[in-house]
Amino acid sequence: MSGRSVVSVRFSDSEFEQIEKAAEELGIPASTYVRNAALTTTGIIDFDALHRALVAIHNSQRILREANTSLRSLTYLRLLD
Repeated sequence: MSGRSVVSVRFSDSEFEQIEKAAEELGIPASTYVRNAALTTTGIIDFDALHRALVAIHNSQRILREANTSLRSLTYLRLLD
């Protein structure tokens, strides 16, 4: 075995439309959405840890943007001297 398994599932048209819409809102394929949903129910994905990591990344990006703005301001002020 290659270490991977493929599973086939059936959804009604309306169920799959809801899945496609939710996946599209997240910018991921429907298959990834279904896979993540299955893994979530097994506890394999720790969404609390994922959320904390994403918050940390967001905060780091904000700090870097603020630092970049400050650096540009200082550079501009030095050019005026």
